[in-house]
Amino acid sequence: MNQRQLTLLLVDDDSMIVESLGPLLERSGFHVITASTGEEALTKVQAHHPDVIVMDVLMPRMNGREALRRMRKSNIWIPTILLTQVGEASERAVAL
Repeated sequence: MNQRQLTLLLVDDDSMIVESLGPLLERSGFHVITASTGEEALTKVQAHHPDVIVMDVLMPRMNGREALRRMRKSNIWIPTILLTQVGEASERAVAL
């Protein structure tokens, strides 16, 4: 029985993160699509319907929290992991 390959949307404005994390996730068995902005992430979600999203919080223009807020408001409930380099508990609480 062949299992369907899960599609993962990786969203980060830092190309170094995408270039290192993307191939690692592909080697782990995911089909990886990428976006570099919150706006692009929203477009890719509509076009590709990923199974999971890994998204940076701190991006210019539309940050990861706002992109996730817009997805939830549109009734899109794809499991999402938010990445951030911010260590503050208050930032983690806001993301949750």
